[in-house]
Amino acid sequence: MIPLIAFVGAKVSGGNLRLEVVKFIIKTLEEMGCEVPSQHNGSENPVETYVSVVGPEAKTDHNSFRDQDYIWIDKCNLAVYEISERSHGVGAEFEHTRLKSRMGLPETPVLCLFDVNHDRALLSPMINGVSQAETNIWIREYADLDNIKNILADFMIHFFGRVIYG
Repeated sequence: MIPLIAFVGAKVSGGNLRLEVVKFIIKTLEEMGCEVPSQHNGSENPVETYVSVVGPEAKTDHNSFRDQDYIWIDKCNLAVYEISERSHGVGAEFEHTRLKSRMGLPETPVLCLFDVNHDRALLSPMINGVSQAETNIWIREYADLDNIKNILADFMIHFFGRVIYG
């Protein structure tokens, strides 16, 4: 069985109003058998968590975060983005994931989640511009944590034929 590596992206700079949601996504993916290297995106202290994952010699400047995230994205075989809040960083990560196949890397299933109370018209043009032909990209709204868990389970079954709770 292929190990599942999930990149989880969310707004971190300027405060993450969806931190509890992102923590839940990471925890649920781990329960489903995924490794989630991007733990820092669901942390109260992203820099401290990043260093604990990468190692004490890790550089913590903006370029190092970006470069490490791209390394993780290149290695992941699924990605989940919480997109209720606009973020240039999440947009760049999403686009990097979306274009992996053009860089000679395997196409990656992507799940973008946004709060049902968020107006879809306010989502980034990068998200609203996803075409019907990009069947590896799911954009789903959620109402609560149970709803997120069900969406994640459907996503895992659709793309990987399984949900494993460890």
